[in-house]
Amino acid sequence: MRVSFKRILIATDYSPAAGLALNYACSIANRFGAELHVLHVFEDPLPLAVPSFVADTKNVLEGLLANASTALGEYSKSLPLEPTVQVIRTVRVGYASDEIHAYASEHGIDLIVLGTQGRHGLSRFVMGSVAEKTVRLSTCPVLTTHCSKSRELGDAPPPVAIKTILVAMDFSPAADRARDLAVSLATHFGAEVHLLNIVVEPLPLPGPGGTWILPEDVTPTYVKEAMQKLADNVAGIETTDGCPITRAVKVGYPIEAIERYAIGHHADLIVLGTQGHRGLSHLLLGSIAEKIVRMATCPVLTTH
Repeated sequence: MRVSFKRILIATDYSPAAGLALNYACSIANRFGAELHVLHVFEDPLPLAVPSFVADTKNVLEGLLANASTALGEYSKSLPLEPTVQVIRTVRVGYASDEIHAYASEHGIDLIVLGTQGRHGLSRFVMGSVAEKTVRLSTCPVLTTHCSKSRELGDAPPPVAIKTILVAMDFSPAADRARDLAVSLATHFGAEVHLLNIVVEPLPLPGPGGTWILPEDVTPTYVKEAMQKLADNVAGIETTDGCPITRAVKVGYPIEAIERYAIGHHADLIVLGTQGHRGLSHLLLGSIAEKIVRMATCPVLTTH
């Protein structure tokens, strides 16, 4: 099923990572003729910084909002957009992930674009990241872009080029949605789509008569079955949408296998279906999608 983006939200904090994300948002908006919403969120500093008996907090906050709106207008006044693309600029006060989620729901956003530098170790465990929380909470697709150290030093974001799109397939409805998104993007960017299924190598199991069923005894059958499922899954899509589709099955653990395949085939974008995790399950297990968002070196598009 062809997917279209009519309203795209880019959330920016003016960082180099956000600048790279803005490039992607503009490129996709141009190709889909979508409306572009540019959002900046800052936390209210007044409750801690300015006691109410010292200053008129309402007027101070209004002044901060006015200054932030002016800064956002300056930041986004020369975007690489087609003249027909409408731009809507908004400043909000609050927690970034909450406000992004609320704005997307209120305005019927079809795609959220975020820049991320990821988090590792204790900082991620305690704080999480805006990108990961948005991936977990959002009901629309989320595209995260990663900023390399060279861009952190002030290099201009490179032109957007999406020639190879990798889709991780587990044959779930979420994966089918990811496939449809990838094919739709491929038709607009002239890209090739790679559909990848990961077969987790089975453990040795006891067989009849004291024998053992070893991984090498059954893995080739699992791989063959997965290739057939991929063929059935894309039946008709190649001719209907007119973009080349490559099917592949690899044996291993999902996160590592997806990363290896993406690097080995120079993927410009990874597309994943996710069901997200909440509460204790997320704290303990996380999710494959969120881990790849954090670790991947290329942009990652997730969809529920």
